[in-house]
Amino acid sequence: MAILANVLLLITVLVAVGAHHENRPDTIILSYGTGSLRFAPAGVAWDEEGHRFIVSSLNDGTLRGIDGGDEEGSTTVEVTTAGDDSSFDETSTGHAPYGTTGVYVEEDTFYTCVVDLSADSWDTLIYAFDKESTRKVWGQSLVTGVVDSERNIPHWCNDLTGDGDGNLFAVDSYNAEIWTVRTDGSEKQLFSTNTQFAPSAVTGLGLTGIVHHPDGYLIVVHHNGYLYKILTEGDDDHEIGEITRISVDTTLSWPVAIALFDGNKLLVTHGRNGESVVGFWTEDDFESVETSGSYSTYGANALANWDGTHYVLNGLNGTDGTTSGSYYELEKVVIEEFASANGLFLSFSVVLAALLSFLM
Repeated sequence: MAILANVLLLITVLVAVGAHHENRPDTIILSYGTGSLRFAPAGVAWDEEGHRFIVSSLNDGTLRGIDGGDEEGSTTVEVTTAGDDSSFDETSTGHAPYGTTGVYVEEDTFYTCVVDLSADSWDTLIYAFDKESTRKVWGQSLVTGVVDSERNIPHWCNDLTGDGDGNLFAVDSYNAEIWTVRTDGSEKQLFSTNTQFAPSAVTGLGLTGIVHHPDGYLIVVHHNGYLYKILTEGDDDHEIGEITRISVDTTLSWPVAIALFDGNKLLVTHGRNGESVVGFWTEDDFESVETSGSYSTYGANALANWDGTHYVLNGLNGTDGTTSGSYYELEKVVIEEFASANGLFLSFSVVLAALLSFLM
């Protein structure tokens, strides 16, 4: 009977969690007054302990904490700077000399890609900030200089992820490189440089998004529409293994962000102006993926996982692609095929819970 009681309790929790996810905000508006054009949010990650999204800014080089809320419908929140040391000095042009792009949250630390916008050194870095104090803990320069001196194309750390075992992995979108850095900032090295990751001749960008799978490999997305699976090897995961192009059953256009969940599902932004988020699932450990549906939006350029609920960051000014909007949005991604599967599981759980209760 004790085992049955425990099973019943577990199922009840699962049902409650499912209902809680449904009550999360459909839209979270990132207000920034008349200065919204200067915000230019570029990356987002969910901070579970702080119950907030951490949003980066390409234009003013800050990290901001955005309260998640738990109400249904639209929520407007204040935009706040996450600590004095997370903001860089501004220049007379109205832009900070540095901008923040990709964001990754792990345990007690925020990590963000940092790019030089001043054209003085074209430095690209990773910065770490303490969650509690929001003060900078360390900064590690990945590479300085330009990829193409004739066209003055810089290196550009666009996204990063971690393996939960002391390693960060960052992609350089203007070069065919992946860098790895220890989470304490003590060591960096070039993890991969591969011609498959070279920037697209059409869009000028290469790798734009990266996630780490708990089974010990990376998944990256290229701006030309390709997905790659990269095995990591060695005791410290600093050695690159086999690189496999993932077979995709559809054509992706201008993807810039990916998110992994449940170990076998992937979300990818799609469209020149980020018109949708496409859902994929795999049955062969990401040797291939199949389309499971899509979600229509606009300006999608980053994704965040709020404990099973995914949000897309609409980083273009306004949701209709105009320059007249005074806000940006975090929008809950709902893909019916995924939602139906979850709903079927929860319905089955409710029936099973009732049956166990009757047997007891």
